[in-house]
Amino acid sequence: MTEMVSRRTGTYSTNALTNLDDILDGYYMPGPERKHKSPTRRLINHKNSTADHKKRVANNLQRGDYSQIYSIAPGSTYVIEAQGGELPYDMAEKNPQ
Repeated sequence: MTEMVSRRTGTYSTNALTNLDDILDGYYMPGPERKHKSPTRRLINHKNSTADHKKRVANNLQRGDYSQIYSIAPGSTYVIEAQGGELPYDMAEKNPQ
């Protein structure tokens, strides 16, 4: 934080990071290791969440034939359905305007 303030005020010099502790930024601090967020774990959770939600939607939600299920994140699933059912594509083919 102090580095950011000194950069904004103009008192920051490029020689400020000559100390090894400044470069490592407390990486080797004693204590429990810091855990990083795992993209693989998130992908697995997303896959499992999507499978569970699709089962629940199929069993518990009355929806039309013309609907789509979007699973945007683990725990977040949306069912999108056009108002009035399927769009009249044959009419658009005859008269595009």
